[in-house]
Amino acid sequence: MDGVKKMWYEKPTQVRFIDIWNYTGDNKVAYIGGVAYKDELICGVCGEVFSIPELYDLVDEWKISAPAVVPYDTWIDLSEEITGSPSYKVSYDTEPEDNLNW
Repeated sequence: MDGVKKMWYEKPTQVRFIDIWNYTGDNKVAYIGGVAYKDELICGVCGEVFSIPELYDLVDEWKISAPAVVPYDTWIDLSEEITGSPSYKVSYDTEPEDNLNW
């Protein structure tokens, strides 16, 4: 699949995709976890839905060499990609506003 820009996902697929909003222009990229379905991405961080072709257009325009969207073969834990922290844990023994322990 290297070099192929997959624009359509027949079934919901877990992916990581370039965090285009925080790209600094040095060709170093960070990824965000989410779900690709049809020609859209659902962000695992904010829930925003956006176009896969539009993401590829930005990646091409900015000459980013890293893959824009990387699908996972199986469903995995994306906690670190979503929260930015490998130590993210949810505690059910506390008040709801205290459930995010970074």
